[in-house]
Parts: sequence; structure tokens; C-alpha cells
Amino acid sequence: LEARINECQPCSDVRLNKQQLTDADIEIIVQQAIIGKRCKSLSLALNEITSKGASILADALRSNTTLLELWLSTNHVSDAGVGYLAQALSTNRTLTKLGLASNDITSAGVSHLVEIVKKNKTLNTIGLAMNRIDDQGVQMLANALAQQNTNLEILTLDRNQSVSDFSINALINMIKNNRSLKELWINDCSLSEKGKKKLQQATESKKAFKLVTTYAKPS
Repeated sequence: LEARINECQPCSDVRLNKQQLTDADIEIIVQQAIIGKRCKSLSLALNEITSKGASILADALRSNTTLLELWLSTNHVSDAGVGYLAQALSTNRTLTKLGLASNDITSAGVSHLVEIVKKNKTLNTIGLAMNRIDDQGVQMLANALAQQNTNLEILTLDRNQSVSDFSINALINMIKNNRSLKELWINDCSLSEKGKKKLQQATESKKAFKLVTTYAKPS
């Protein structure tokens, strides 16, 4: 692990995906990649990191001024881990992208992210695909984004199977009232065709808004 990090250029991207990393490795990553290399982007996808590892990363984020992107997709961060990261991001003014796809996150975890959306004016991308978020979580997030002057530009909620048409009205309100959001991914949830059409109609007045309700594989 230390040798791999050492190979990376200072102030660049550090990619440690699919390395069977556990919480025990996170302190080394913090010291060598975040502090030592002052990396701009850190990708730790497809590992075995839990809320404990997320708490160590969160402690590092509190005072960090160099890391712009943190990708944690396909780990075991869980709602507790999101809570730790949210606390750190209430003071962090540098991170712009946070990837949390496939991390066993429920609407309880989303409630922590709602606080980030309200307070943090730097974060522009949140990835929440393939979690266990339901309509309650989507409505909380959509309501916060509709009411707050946020910087969020990209929100991915795709492949959360419990998201249904009960979220449509809150999402429409968010699309109409939020000025920063440019992309919403909500494909492969449990929306009806009628619900998807309503969302599409809501975006018609928004220039260059990207709404993905059905994923088409590249040909």
C-alpha cells in the first residue's frame, strides 16, 4: 500500500480501488496520500471500508484544504459513516465531489446529508446510487435542495429500488426551485412511466438540465 501511494505524483489523483483495503489501512492513506502527497482526488472504491474507516477519513477532512474529490463507492460506509463525513463537511470548504454509491445507506444516512446540503457551499456532486434509500430520504433531500441556496450540480440516486412515485412531487419542486442543479440521475428505481414523464415535463423550462430516468447502454 505504501509503495503504491509513493508511486503517485504529489497533488494528483490517488486511485486505490479494489485493493481489499480495510479500516486498518485508512490511517496510512490519510498520512501518506491526503497529508503527504496532498492528493486532489482519492478513490477507494470496491474495498472493505466501514463506518470506522469513514470516521478516520472524516477527521482528516475537517482541516484539509487540498482534497477535491473522495470516491468511496462499493464499501460498507453505512448511515453511521455518512454521519461522520457530514460532520466533517460542515466545516470543510474544499471537497467538491463525494461518491457514496453502494454503501448500505438508508434514509437515516440521507438525513445527515441534508445538513451538508444546507451548510456546505462547496460540494457540487453527491453520488448515492445503488443504496437502500426510500421515498422518505428522497423527499428530505429534495425539500432541502428546493429551499436552500445550494451549489449542488449533480445528484445521482439511480438504482435505489425503494424510490417510487411518492417522490415525484418533491423532485418536481426541487427541479423548479433549485438554481444550481444540472443533473439528476434517477433511473432504475421504481418510478412509473407516468411519473418519469412528469419529471421530464418539469425540466422543460430548465436550459441544459440533464435528467436520466431510463439508462440507455452506450451502443
